[in-house]
Amino acid sequence: ISKIGEQEWEKRVVSELDSALNRWVDSLPDHFRWDPNRTNETHFCQTVALHAAYHLVQMTIHRPFIPSSRKH
Repeated sequence: ISKIGEQEWEKRVVSELDSALNRWVDSLPDHFRWDPNRTNETHFCQTVALHAAYHLVQMTIHRPFIPSSRKH
């Protein structure tokens, strides 16, 4: 695979993973949707854990495409 072909494949995979991740977060029940004013402490803690994991996976998926500030 050429470098350009490889980059396009990687972008397509990232796009598909990102879409699947967004579908997952959109399908969460209401009590797991982000609400910083949630009064049920158990649901709030569960929501924090789910959304922290969501953002960690999202950053991991996109990490290869984040430009580095380091000079090579």
